[in-house]
Amino acid sequence: MNQLSSNPVFARELRGVLPGSYLNERSFANAIDAYNQNIQQYPNTHLERDALYGKFLYSLYNQGDREQATQLYNTLHTSYPNSSETMLAEVQLRSSAMRSPGSGNSMLAKTTTQNPNPLPTEFALGQNYPNPFNPTSTINYDLPIDAHITLKVYDVLGKEVATLVDGFVEAGYHRETLDASQLSSGVYFYRIQAGGFVSTRKLLLLR
Repeated sequence: MNQLSSNPVFARELRGVLPGSYLNERSFANAIDAYNQNIQQYPNTHLERDALYGKFLYSLYNQGDREQATQLYNTLHTSYPNSSETMLAEVQLRSSAMRSPGSGNSMLAKTTTQNPNPLPTEFALGQNYPNPFNPTSTINYDLPIDAHITLKVYDVLGKEVATLVDGFVEAGYHRETLDASQLSSGVYFYRIQAGGFVSTRKLLLLR
């Protein structure tokens, strides 16, 4: 990890990873602190945009605070009007309003609850398997909503060596196969970004 941190570009990207790592550990206070630091230290960058959207998701789904979520959406809309995060936030706000008590959509909520194949309730990035591997390994990830995602693999110097996904993906449980037949043995990292959710895991290729 020292080699990663010494790479300026990847070190900056790690700032985006921290909040997602804290959320995975359910360390919500640390995640919010990390989001706030990215907002203050990296204005007008994807780190600020992702942090605003991450705080929006936390306010709306973890805290149930639509007022704060609306304020964060307004900030997103002002600063990043054409971003996928802003468009997703708008859809999610409308959806939460429809599902709120007294909205007249209780039957819809009941039907969703009884769905035999429910969608994931939160973003997640699974550990690859097998691990160690040679030369292929499977990576699972969960999306509670439709989102534009990237799933990329990096070496220990922070160089991107593979892109598994870069595009819009529907909500659900997903898996991708990494073919590392052209890579050397060693430690690698795979990283997912879906809106404000960012998570990184380590994998080991052994020939």
